[in-house]
Amino acid sequence: MAATPAAAPSSRRRRPTTTTSTSTTTRGRASYHPHHTNYQHPSYRQRSHDDEELGRQRRRFWKVEYFVFGFVLVTLFLLSYRTSLIEEESNNNLLMDDAEKNTNNLSAAKKGEQQQNDKKKKKKNDFFIKEKPRVSHKRQPNQSIRFDDRQPRHDPDGSTHELKPLQAKAAWAQDRRPEKHIIKEYHVPKEDEIPFVDPDFYLSTMEKINVYVNQRPDLYKGREQLLGMLLEMNMNVTDEISEDVWKEIPLWEDIQKVHGTRPVLHGLEQCQAFRDAVPATERHLAIAGLFSSGTNLVSILLQHNCAIPERVDKLGRRRGHGMEWQVPYGKHTPLFLVKPEFHVTGRRTNIKNIHPDDCLVALSVRHPYDWIASMCRHGYTAKWAHTRKNCPHLANSENRTVRARFGAGITYFDNIAQMWNDWNGAYYYNATARPNIMFRFEDIVFYPKQLTRLLCGCIGGQLYEPKDHDS
Repeated sequence: MAATPAAAPSSRRRRPTTTTSTSTTTRGRASYHPHHTNYQHPSYRQRSHDDEELGRQRRRFWKVEYFVFGFVLVTLFLLSYRTSLIEEESNNNLLMDDAEKNTNNLSAAKKGEQQQNDKKKKKKNDFFIKEKPRVSHKRQPNQSIRFDDRQPRHDPDGSTHELKPLQAKAAWAQDRRPEKHIIKEYHVPKEDEIPFVDPDFYLSTMEKINVYVNQRPDLYKGREQLLGMLLEMNMNVTDEISEDVWKEIPLWEDIQKVHGTRPVLHGLEQCQAFRDAVPATERHLAIAGLFSSGTNLVSILLQHNCAIPERVDKLGRRRGHGMEWQVPYGKHTPLFLVKPEFHVTGRRTNIKNIHPDDCLVALSVRHPYDWIASMCRHGYTAKWAHTRKNCPHLANSENRTVRARFGAGITYFDNIAQMWNDWNGAYYYNATARPNIMFRFEDIVFYPKQLTRLLCGCIGGQLYEPKDHDS
């Protein structure tokens, strides 16, 4: 008989068997087992009782916490509200105090003004109430009132004529009679007196110059022409210009050695041809020049002192003087960038609808070295590689290209000196195509009157005084 093979062990884990206690238990109660919870056990009932007590304590605690927290919030709200009320009340009190002070100040000011008016009115009434001396006969304007030769009149009652009061009134009127302000000699202060006394404003420019020179010859002697120009501009030469600056200003004879004794203009031979070609009512004198060459100053001098009579009769002094602050294509624009068919009709400038052929160009030219030094301080639209410490430094400047903007375009020059040469040379070598008058920037500074007279006469204008300006 074949042997029966052994059963293979099961892969499932068998639940361990538990032995059941055979001991009898109390009726109605289950047997206690360590893995089972016995809800009827006294220890469990004690624990549940403790948990319930702990929960009640916690609930009481949180109720107290909520009450305290709410009480604190309400208290803070009430305090903040009370503080805001106090601040509002204080602000209202301050505003009321300020209003009361302003009212008091206004009332005091009105009261003071009323008192001043009352004083003036009383003084005026007293003046007119006083008896004035009367003269029965006619007298000359330069004849004063005299009572010295008048004899007292005999009165039957024994009273005499009141001569002394009338004499006193005549002396009072004679003392207040205006006299012509005439100064025949000037006072030269001594060493222990004040070093300077402002001259009287009734004096002419030459008389003021003499006063300044007599008082401070170490500063003003040899600089009379410069002093006169500053005085005519109503400058206070003592307050606005210090003594150190005056000592650094060169003498007038040194200035004439460098710049000459009169203005220098190039192109005056074109004035007559321009006047013959353009009618007087259509002429314009327009300013042009490089940056920092005095174009604004010369335009102001011409607009305030020169006008074409025919244009003034037609358009008035304000609009018809004919002195334009720039040429129609722009005072800084190089001539080689202007198209031959250029016309400004419709252009938004104050000189629109002016044909370039009706404009005589007045070109301001500054000394190249001084102009480059000025451009080093403020280059306007010109940009190039340089430093202010050693500028202008013309040595080895061939590769320092200048980038300048004129209008909407950009123009390049080899260097800053080439820019000055090309810009001014375009006008100099094309004078026949574009009539122009070239003048020096230095003449605007040292000879402004002579330069204005020459430019104004070239276009057929006349010099006007300030009283000739219409409103």
